[in-house]
Amino acid sequence: MNVVLLYSQNSGKGNFQDLLETFTDLSIAAEAFEAGPGVDISQVFGISPGGETAALFPSHIVVLGSLDPSWLIFAIGFSTGCRIPLLVYGDTAKGLSGEDKKTPAEFSSLLKESSKKLKNKTALIRYFEDEKAAWIKKEAARDAARARDTLLQMGISVTLESLAKCTEEGKALELSLFLASGFHPDTKDKAGVPLLNIAARGGHREAVEVLLKAGAKVNIPSDDRGSSALMDSAMGKHHDMMEDLLKAGADVNIKSKDGQSALILAVGLNDADSVEILLKSGADPDDPDLLGASARKYATLFNRESIVALFNAYAPQNANYEAS
Repeated sequence: MNVVLLYSQNSGKGNFQDLLETFTDLSIAAEAFEAGPGVDISQVFGISPGGETAALFPSHIVVLGSLDPSWLIFAIGFSTGCRIPLLVYGDTAKGLSGEDKKTPAEFSSLLKESSKKLKNKTALIRYFEDEKAAWIKKEAARDAARARDTLLQMGISVTLESLAKCTEEGKALELSLFLASGFHPDTKDKAGVPLLNIAARGGHREAVEVLLKAGAKVNIPSDDRGSSALMDSAMGKHHDMMEDLLKAGADVNIKSKDGQSALILAVGLNDADSVEILLKSGADPDDPDLLGASARKYATLFNRESIVALFNAYAPQNANYEAS
């Protein structure tokens, strides 16, 4: 959104300065222009000398105080022709209801029909909060349509199956386009495996980063194994990915359907690097699986000396622990 404020000398500097601060608080771009002699009307309204629209083409026009008839006529015509809201702010906007004899009657009448009056700052804030929400929704719809069109132009159908396949293959660009087109980052494939798990199983760190940035929840279990993305990344020994998931809030002690944690999986794989990463993040080496064995116990049974040493360094054995 880009709001143009038009003021005259009788509007008062403090008036539009205060409104500019209000728009800043609303995170809406706004610029004030004195509607007077010597100011290029076309540049104020974002039109280049050749007639093309400029980057700062206004989305709304707000009139403060009575304006010179030439400015008012242009503003009315521009607003009507471009279907841009024309707003009259406060009680200082005199001469805009037909009292100004210099303004042709047909334009005064058109102003009454096409403009909306905002009586005070409260009304202005309420109006532009609603406009901003509608604008964001409209832009999101446009972005989604563009993303879908881009995928179709790439020869990719916009379906769940295609999304899962692109994620499985680690196609981060395509994945980002699917998300932009409206798919949720926590979407599951037909087998009930979340996209984050699919990317983790394939070792596709960039795809995981795309999903995390889009707000994917890190602890959703898959329907097939009951595993989290952290557990799946541990299964693949994807250490950098594990670090990313842990930084994103992955539960280090979550368990799969068979009661195994990422730490137990790492011990089974004899992956000391994963074990160290998990221990540093608070993994519990004495939490048993459904068979009653813990990561520490498995390490002892399998004679994983380097891993046992890591347990002793980062999670010393408690008094109640029995190795047998």
